[in-house]
Amino acid sequence: MSYNKKVIFKIKRTFDDLDIYNFLNVKYSLRKLSDKDFEIFLPIFINKLLEYGFDNIVTYYNNGLTLDTLDWLNLKKKYIDKDWINSTSVVGTNIIKRHMLHIYEVRNYKGFNIKGKWEKKSLEKALRANRKSHSTPYISEIIRQLGFTAGTSKVTIYRPLLTKRIVETLNAKNVLDVCVGWGGRMLGSSCIEGVSYTGIEPFSKTYDALVNIKNILGLENVSLYNGPAETILEHLERKYDLAITSPPYYNLEIYSDEPTQSHYYGTYEEWILRFLRPVVYGVLDKLVENGYSCWSVKNFKTDKVYNLYDDIVKLHTDKGWVQIDREFYVGNNVRPGNDKKGKEITYVFVKNK
Repeated sequence: MSYNKKVIFKIKRTFDDLDIYNFLNVKYSLRKLSDKDFEIFLPIFINKLLEYGFDNIVTYYNNGLTLDTLDWLNLKKKYIDKDWINSTSVVGTNIIKRHMLHIYEVRNYKGFNIKGKWEKKSLEKALRANRKSHSTPYISEIIRQLGFTAGTSKVTIYRPLLTKRIVETLNAKNVLDVCVGWGGRMLGSSCIEGVSYTGIEPFSKTYDALVNIKNILGLENVSLYNGPAETILEHLERKYDLAITSPPYYNLEIYSDEPTQSHYYGTYEEWILRFLRPVVYGVLDKLVENGYSCWSVKNFKTDKVYNLYDDIVKLHTDKGWVQIDREFYVGNNVRPGNDKKGKEITYVFVKNK
């Protein structure tokens, strides 16, 4: 009998002695396990994961990320000279991951989310898939596999670095964001000297986390409002030279059950009429004459196919705004510009003169 089998049988007899943190994110921790050993190990490991709980595992993962202050300093110093960033460029996003644990509670239109798949059957499927490509049970990979099982893609975090590029390129000083979300645009704007940022976030849990980030980093140039954008916009008194946001995609991602959420408006057509149209019009009304309206959108499919891009263009056109020939996006370093299909692209609109 090999040494590994002795270890596994010992673990099986003394279940309480298994420390999952000797395996999770420990490089090559499963390399020496044969297929038979893995079959003995797997149910024990899954039971321990369930005992520890999803939140504790994610917190452990986040504690291994770059510290908030260091990530913030890197974001402030980082410079890019192109209108796209590589998908591997995640500077600034660790701050978001540390403070937005509820990101894994976001549901798809069928009601499934990643956290809800922290159960035996889904974990087994995720760990088996992980073993095929890694000899390391990476927490990030397990979570990604759970997302596939839940039928919901990984929740998109708007890259702070891409925001920084847009704000600097368009020489903006006063930024408005009507759908703050996880805070990528807040961080990317406020990291620039002399730039002020105003954000509106309807979900109280996300709003509280944003305020916490603001206080920890000392972001005195950030103003935050908690409530629906379609009602708060009319009460904003100042004008802005840049509006940038990524609106909720109707029912693609359900963030909460609070009545402030726009998906409660009903059908997609009602959502356009009662949420998107007043928000787009309200944004344009708050911009200076030569301001920029930037919207990160893509067409998407849930129960139906929704052409959100065309709707955004039409709403701007109806108010006399036109799209300029410049786009910002997250791309692939090997094929920049050729892999944009199906991805979120930030489009820029200006007032037609």
